[in-house]
Amino acid sequence: MDQQLADLVNRYLHLARTLSSFRMHMAFRHNSEASSRVHNENPISSVRASAPPNYPTDLIAARALHRVRRCYDVVEIATSSSNTVEFDYGILTEEIASHSRLTDSLFNQIKMDSESNEVELKSVVSDTKRTRFQVKLVDSETPQRTRLDSASSDDNKYKSFRQLTREALPRLDNYRNIMSVHVACRPTLDELHNCDLAEKNMEAQENEPSRPTKKKHEQGWIKGVLIRNLVQIWGLMLFLRVAWVVCTTGLFSGIVIILFGGAITTITALSMSAISTNGVLKEGGTYFMISRSLGPEFGACIGVIYSIALSAACAMHTVGFCEMVQILMNSFNLSILDGEVQDMRLLGICLTAALLCATLGGIRSRIQVHAAVLVLMIVAILDVIIGAIYGPKSKTERDGGFIGFSWDAINNNIFKNETFDDWCKSFWYGFSIFFPAVSGFLAGTNKSGELKDSLRAIPRGSLTSIFISSSVYIGIAILVGSTFIDQDPHYKSNFDDHKHYAVNRTIGLIAFFSPLVYACILASTLTASFSSFLAAPKVFQMLCNDRIYNNLSWFGFSNKSGEPIRADILTTIIVLLFILPGDLNAILPSISNIFLSVYALINFSTFHASLVKPIGWRPTFKLYNMWLSLGGSMLCVVLMFVISWGTALVTLAAILALYLIVSYQKPDVNWGTSTQAQTYKQALMAVHNLIRVEDHVKNFRPQLLVLTGMTSARPSLIDFAHLITKNLSLLVCGNIIKAPSSQKLLEVYSKRAINWLCYHKIKGFYVQIDGTNFDDGAKSLMQTVGLGKLKPNIVMLGYKSNWFKCSSQDLNMYFNVLHKALDIHMAVCILRVKSGLNFSNSVLIDEMQLDMMVNRKASYLSEEPFLHSRSQSMSTVTDKNDSDEENELLNKEPSSPFNKQSTDDKVDQTKLNKNQKVNIVKGTDGYDLPKDTMNEITRFQRKQKKGSIDVWWLYDDGGLTLLLPYILSTRGNWSSCKLRVFTIANKKDQLEFEQRSIASLLAKFRIDYSDLLVITDLMRKPHEETLAFYDALIKSYKPKGPNSENDGIKESELTAMKEKTNRHLRLRELLLENSQEANLIVM
Repeated sequence: MDQQLADLVNRYLHLARTLSSFRMHMAFRHNSEASSRVHNENPISSVRASAPPNYPTDLIAARALHRVRRCYDVVEIATSSSNTVEFDYGILTEEIASHSRLTDSLFNQIKMDSESNEVELKSVVSDTKRTRFQVKLVDSETPQRTRLDSASSDDNKYKSFRQLTREALPRLDNYRNIMSVHVACRPTLDELHNCDLAEKNMEAQENEPSRPTKKKHEQGWIKGVLIRNLVQIWGLMLFLRVAWVVCTTGLFSGIVIILFGGAITTITALSMSAISTNGVLKEGGTYFMISRSLGPEFGACIGVIYSIALSAACAMHTVGFCEMVQILMNSFNLSILDGEVQDMRLLGICLTAALLCATLGGIRSRIQVHAAVLVLMIVAILDVIIGAIYGPKSKTERDGGFIGFSWDAINNNIFKNETFDDWCKSFWYGFSIFFPAVSGFLAGTNKSGELKDSLRAIPRGSLTSIFISSSVYIGIAILVGSTFIDQDPHYKSNFDDHKHYAVNRTIGLIAFFSPLVYACILASTLTASFSSFLAAPKVFQMLCNDRIYNNLSWFGFSNKSGEPIRADILTTIIVLLFILPGDLNAILPSISNIFLSVYALINFSTFHASLVKPIGWRPTFKLYNMWLSLGGSMLCVVLMFVISWGTALVTLAAILALYLIVSYQKPDVNWGTSTQAQTYKQALMAVHNLIRVEDHVKNFRPQLLVLTGMTSARPSLIDFAHLITKNLSLLVCGNIIKAPSSQKLLEVYSKRAINWLCYHKIKGFYVQIDGTNFDDGAKSLMQTVGLGKLKPNIVMLGYKSNWFKCSSQDLNMYFNVLHKALDIHMAVCILRVKSGLNFSNSVLIDEMQLDMMVNRKASYLSEEPFLHSRSQSMSTVTDKNDSDEENELLNKEPSSPFNKQSTDDKVDQTKLNKNQKVNIVKGTDGYDLPKDTMNEITRFQRKQKKGSIDVWWLYDDGGLTLLLPYILSTRGNWSSCKLRVFTIANKKDQLEFEQRSIASLLAKFRIDYSDLLVITDLMRKPHEETLAFYDALIKSYKPKGPNSENDGIKESELTAMKEKTNRHLRLRELLLENSQEANLIVM
């Protein structure tokens, strides 16, 4: 450990000195003091004191220095005597080695750039502003690569052009997955405009250590796909079931079954080829393709079903191997237990245990026998052909039914059923037995990570393997139908009663040298069984690592060598369950159903992507058709029910259950699927269709634009608005920022506001505008927010409780907003609570904890490729000239007041609904808020006590004053509050008439209310105390002297508005008299 640390520090010192010498050699300006510290003092402090880098090479060196510094700090903490935390020194050593490798790589890049660019750098003016690029070493993993700037013809021109521009030249690294070792960033506009960027930006981009690339065995389409597919396809059925299908269903039906199965697999292969060529295909094969194409809902279903299908295929080949062993044992009158089912079970369990031990022993990565097995299978096929041409070699073979090529054999085998019903029954039963024979064409796809060029290998290898295997199947079927006559009626269509029928009475008799066929069956079934046993745990492990099903993530564990041990054990259990029946024909229909469900989803994913047509759907394989894929998907579902409707129902029910679980959990993944593209397309079409819908009073919905500022500043206002719009209409939270803000700061605001809404489960949108005052910004939001018919029709804002303290300019802007809203025919809703709505000065939002709660799954779910975007790059850039507020927001350190632990539980959570969450807010000192403050913030989240909602319907405003409180009364939080309606009568003698009229109107509105009160004394003069209160209230707004006639409230205005003022003062008295105890007053 100490030696590695010493080596690392020495390497660091050498790199720092090289960087200093390189700068001096290039005539860069930096002071001698910093230069001396590079040689004599701690290199960490010297790098911090040195001038900011001005060239791409400087950035490379700085990145290397930063990585070493991080490692140096970790080691310093770990070796500190005052530190009591236990460290895993093995992991620490591994991290040091990783940093050391990257340092070497970057150091070599510095030397290479220094040698190749020395002449060009000397000619560049030293004080010219330059930006920093993130430069990576290679565009591929090959040790020898061709550099664009090393071409002999354009060498000088290209290198000169690179130094004369700040823009990034097109290269592959700019579009890599952000998790890739070779990922690079294009410079942002902020970087291009300003070269003085803080060092912490680079630290933010270097949070994760580099991962060493794994050396892969790149295989071509023949070795990687074709050979694997043929071994998997021919493994069992070629010699054990093709002859049985012909002798049971007839030669014609057998060929139709083979062609029918080949047609289904061809359609599926075309669909799979389209998906596999739409981008780079990584490890995961079929599961990766479907999940990244259709989304986590379908992908998770197919991941579970396909891993079970592979386990069942392993069991199928295992039972086939045991059947062949049992046949050979019976031929010598040998048995273990009973010579039938019990022997099959015992042999199957032993073979499965051997496969598990071999897998756990690490043979997974070392066994390569497919080519040898394929050669053996080809020799066995030739042996059968030679035997058929040669004819029977003895009277025993002729008596057994092998008579050589004969028209009698063809006539006997062409049709086997006398009635149509018998033909249908035998045909579909034969198809269910034979179909797994063509299901192995996905074997090469399962090893997609080992292919050199998966875009070409998978289509070419899959289609070729299907064509070759189907041709051989048909050829063997014709050989059997032309040379073999079933002379023993006991065996006719009764294979289950005598398992020797497939080999001893057909292929074993036809083959010229039958032991070669037996050896081929044993080798092929064993290889295919082992291949399926290796593939099933890998698929299941990838599903577990995606964390779509949280309860299954335990099975994703792997040891140091990468073996999914738990998934291997689970696969073993599934294989044993399929082996227990001890009969191959009993498990084949179930396997056919499972594989048909997989093929149905593959075809549907291609159809869905072609139908939605997202911009990213650009497969290089063009020989597919969306309608053919749809037909193939529907055909697979139909065949599932034809083969076994019970198994089909169970399979589809399992898929539906898995789909609903994922839909309910809503995993936080972003794979760029066609389902996401369809969501956008449907939303866009719905908005377009909504434009053509005429407005009608029955379909009126209150769509709110709430002027909240930052969402966390006025939580009560948003909660109240959400009570109105929840599951009903549009809610938009608007924020008006007075000072002009940079784009990166606006993105931070937007992200935090959206996180706040998501955490509190409020379905709303957030919009913001900067560089404007309050009234102009509000007007802009009113006029621009919305899309088509989805635009606000009500403006909601909080009551300006500090109106008597604020400046006249702020008060005028507030009133201007109200008038502008009414001018553009929008309703205005003002919410007033006793303690006010703005808590921005008394609470702080724990933004880090909020981000963690909202995005707690993103670190391991969104593993899939996110390309670097402009916004992602901007969020990490901090200019030294930025405001302190921006720097504080963008570079918030973990050591904030929120890390303080509170020992006092001051928040009353007992009154909160079980579905509600306490806001992640704390006081300005970092501790929990007092109970009263927290209760004010969560005022509209809690269940309201029993009371009333008083509606003062004084003027006819179209019914909005009644509609909003009615909507509130339907919410669970306000269900205990009754609705009371207050109205006014024109004359005292019309009281009864007005009451009956309003009651009739409310009945037509179908609004349930508890009381209807008619006010008759609204025009009475207010009390003297009320008038005195009003005079004291406006005293400060009256003119101060005779020369200030234009300021404040004039006497002439008071006189003109006296009656109206008295009416409102009287209304205040009535409110205090009748509604002082109400839970909510709407007027």
